[in-house]
Amino acid sequence: MSKRKVWLVVSVLWGLGTILAAREVISNHRPDWWVQEGAMLEETVSSQSFHLDKRSDGNYFVWSASEFEGAVLFEMQIKSAADADFRTLESWHAHQDSYEYKLKPHHLLSEYRLKVVGENEAVSYSETVELQPGEADELMLYPNPTRGNVKITGPEILSYQLVDVRGNVLVTGNPSANMEVEMVVSAELFRSEDGLYFLKCQTTHGSQVIQVKKI
Repeated sequence: MSKRKVWLVVSVLWGLGTILAAREVISNHRPDWWVQEGAMLEETVSSQSFHLDKRSDGNYFVWSASEFEGAVLFEMQIKSAADADFRTLESWHAHQDSYEYKLKPHHLLSEYRLKVVGENEAVSYSETVELQPGEADELMLYPNPTRGNVKITGPEILSYQLVDVRGNVLVTGNPSANMEVEMVVSAELFRSEDGLYFLKCQTTHGSQVIQVKKI
């Protein structure tokens, strides 16, 4: 074998060795929570940090940023029986030591998880926490802001009005089910101009006004 061929083989082997060593260094320096988008955690951190805390004033998800080295953004996500996939409820930039999210009332079987975005846009998810529906005192309307279609969860609605910022009543009724309110309000918002609206409801738990933003 000529000297030129020997030098070429040595160069190739040296290059492969350098690449493999670099991959090993990167792998050893990844945070424990790091996984690729869509992958599942083999070992979750929920028992150490992300967990449900039941308090006298409600239920909270709490977690510590120190458990997620290199994290730059946290997102609380939910997937209810009415959702096709997880959606983000709230997000926070990772610039403080601890975080908490107070759960809103829900009437559907729901799954919650924490999405963690790290440096270089690496993405990880906490273990999924499944919660059974409970009796809610307040209505929840989502998405809000909305382009028209909305979902409503919570206690039974006995009567309702949708009004604009000028106080004009756009729709009103005494529904037989909350789904009826969803359909009527969604249709009215869909054909209405962008802006603020108010859904005034009388429920089995009292009266409530929800501000809705149409975009």
